[in-house]
Amino acid sequence: MTDSPSFTVLFQPSGRRTTFKEPITILDAAHRAGVEIAAPCGGQGSCGRCRVRVQADSLSLPSEREQEALSEAELGEGMRLACQTTVDGKTRVFVPEMSRPRPQQLQLFGKTRSA
Repeated sequence: MTDSPSFTVLFQPSGRRTTFKEPITILDAAHRAGVEIAAPCGGQGSCGRCRVRVQADSLSLPSEREQEALSEAELGEGMRLACQTTVDGKTRVFVPEMSRPRPQQLQLFGKTRSA
């Protein structure tokens, strides 16, 4: 019995990544990686708030809801709805500020330990 190959989904700008063996929506992958993406409609594709820019080896075709929410130009630039898009290969996802429920915080200073 052979294991199916795994693939990685990398989220930017957070740098978080996670690995999967089966197709998964970008929104579900984000939840598993601890990346917040706004989806007030509960992942139904009706609000259009979960817009992300995607670079992927393998990706589902745009759903009817995506075609209604996104322009041809946006789709051509890799913009998709995270709740409607399924990935099944190495994927890089950029989550724009408009799709984050709160601003990203950077840790500029950390605690120092004495030796």
